[in-house]
Amino acid sequence: MMKRNILKQLFIAAALSGICMSSQAGIIQAPPPNTTVDLDGTGFGNVNSMLSLKPKANGTSATGSVAWSGTQDLATGDVSSDGNNKNATYSFGELGITDAASLLLVFNPNEPGNTDTNGITINSLILSVYSGSGAFLYSTSLAAPVTYTSTPTGNGRSGFGFILDGDGIAGVNGVLSANNRIGLTASLLNAQGSADNFFGIALEGEGGGTDVPEPGSVALLGLGLAGMTALRRRSRKAKASA
Repeated sequence: MMKRNILKQLFIAAALSGICMSSQAGIIQAPPPNTTVDLDGTGFGNVNSMLSLKPKANGTSATGSVAWSGTQDLATGDVSSDGNNKNATYSFGELGITDAASLLLVFNPNEPGNTDTNGITINSLILSVYSGSGAFLYSTSLAAPVTYTSTPTGNGRSGFGFILDGDGIAGVNGVLSANNRIGLTASLLNAQGSADNFFGIALEGEGGGTDVPEPGSVALLGLGLAGMTALRRRSRKAKASA
């Protein structure tokens, strides 16, 4: 039984490696006011921790992932096991997500000193969606590494926000269901040895993508253009008669 479980985790890890290579870039840094997220002292125990990475021994890099098998969460790589279960998939229903534009991923680094010399780099970040039965449905990734020269304090209380861009929103919405689950894969560089965490929350009335004009605005715009066209025709007729 133990060998089967190990083989299953290795299979999941190999599958995630393939996802890393084929996923499309759709994760971006959140604009203000969610570039830096302050949860007002919420604390680690009250957030939906999805992935917690910790370098091994005296290392300064960590790579790991959490996926859904259909019956349980499978965490692989340099994941932290400190305290409560910090590596878990969550369903869209559990996060209260009904539109991918409202999904906010928060990177909560836990670097000592929080000085310019103790920065950290997110080398890669991939969001994957699984069906309730564990089938892989979709993935999207961070386009390029992001480096933070200093980090905020507070484990589970603050961090850096990431949202989906227009393509990412469309892709996730295409497989969004209350029972489908979100998994993460990430790689960190220049980590100082403490556990660095990713968690997910739902934005209230905010999100990524491009604003779409309301139907009334579109109608007013159409009337304005029609009026300008009529004025141009009158001007041409007046010039012709003169």
